[in-house]
Amino acid sequence: MTLQSSTQHYSEYIRDMKAEVIRALETYLSPAYIPDPSFEEATRYAVLGGGHRWRPVLLIAVAEMFGSSNDKVMLSACALELIHSASIILDDSPCMDNASMRRGKLTFHKVFGEAMTTLTTNYLVSVADRLLVKNSEVLHINPGTLFEYVEKA
Repeated sequence: MTLQSSTQHYSEYIRDMKAEVIRALETYLSPAYIPDPSFEEATRYAVLGGGHRWRPVLLIAVAEMFGSSNDKVMLSACALELIHSASIILDDSPCMDNASMRRGKLTFHKVFGEAMTTLTTNYLVSVADRLLVKNSEVLHINPGTLFEYVEKA
């Protein structure tokens, strides 16, 4: 589905793109990518526990405005969401906000502890880095270019 010019179409587009992003994220957080079941549970809790997915949907919409397609930028869209998720669980941790709830659920560190918070944050950023490198290959561009764009986002 591509972005069209009516409110109803925008709503459908956002819903559809959000669903595609979630499906892609589920792939990168599956046992095929994460061999340790307890770590898989933690990463899925951190990333798939809700959220609007505005960042990846906007990245996809902008790419489409410039003539690309969502399949060409989905890896970068997922990387952006993984980095955002990592920043949220780190921000909620005791050394930062020490939040107890997010999106109506216990925050990550309340469920998995501080050590797993640190490990998961690092893991999500490393997966995001790998997705960006992989996406640069799909787009036939220098990986450093994608890293520059994500750093500015």
